[in-house]
Amino acid sequence: MKKFNLFFTLMLFAVFAGFGQFTVTTVPPLNGGNGNAGVTFGLSSTQTIIIDTIFCTFTGTGNTDVWVTTTDLTGPPTITTTNGWTNLGTANIPAAAVVGSVVPIPFNFNYTVLPGVNYRFYVNGSLGAGIAYTSGTAGVAAPFSDGTVTIETGNLVGYGGSAPNPNFHPRQFNGSIKYTILGGLNDAAVLSVDSPTVYCAGNKNVYATIANFGSNQIDSVDVIWSVNGVAQTPVKYIGLLDTLNGAGSQSAQVLLGNTAFAAGSSAIEVYTSNPNGQLDTTNFNDTVNVAVISAAAPTS
Repeated sequence: MKKFNLFFTLMLFAVFAGFGQFTVTTVPPLNGGNGNAGVTFGLSSTQTIIIDTIFCTFTGTGNTDVWVTTTDLTGPPTITTTNGWTNLGTANIPAAAVVGSVVPIPFNFNYTVLPGVNYRFYVNGSLGAGIAYTSGTAGVAAPFSDGTVTIETGNLVGYGGSAPNPNFHPRQFNGSIKYTILGGLNDAAVLSVDSPTVYCAGNKNVYATIANFGSNQIDSVDVIWSVNGVAQTPVKYIGLLDTLNGAGSQSAQVLLGNTAFAAGSSAIEVYTSNPNGQLDTTNFNDTVNVAVISAAAPTS
């Protein structure tokens, strides 16, 4: 049997306006300069989102917990359950962050934020982790926004110190929010084109992963695809795509078909349509474009 080496280059240009997952941060420009046992900040969104991860600048190792309210929104807070605050959970911070950077709080929040509702969070470092924050300017709002989610760290919102009554003010949260956008009732999305990756010229199967980011379960969706601009036979996926926090799977890998790939570069486009036989309520996450290049010819 002859042996040969394959020299290859793989280029993947995934042009998908995310699969609905984004991050808004205050770091940079915020770069510490102060710190204490905890810090509050405000949060609002123009769309329904799920908070996946909260990041913060911790000055030490130890435990932290995170609280949230939609009632105790401005002024010196009283962080207790009787005053409308909810404890979202406790996590261990194994390593401190360098000031000017952030580390994730290692548990899955899965906390829903509704559009048009103001929220206030408290990240507690008094359990051992410690918090680094930035001193703000009295009487001045200090929002940080990516156009969808806004973190407010300024006047009458950002307070530093120990729970239940942090009273150093204004103090600006040094951290980030990683979140997923929920796309209305019926929102199918393409997460990735999974294959072919590196290939020799010839017929190859094409697989893609689709997902549900809507508030309705999806029982069917059309998956449309093309190779080098040539439309291929669409696939109607029939099966349950559960909602983000549902008990079932939110995503599924789909075999789209088999087609001939010539040597060189090929462009694959995949998009979803008609989830549950309805118009897709959010289109920014429908399409993925991928460019792949075949393996070089064997040298011997």
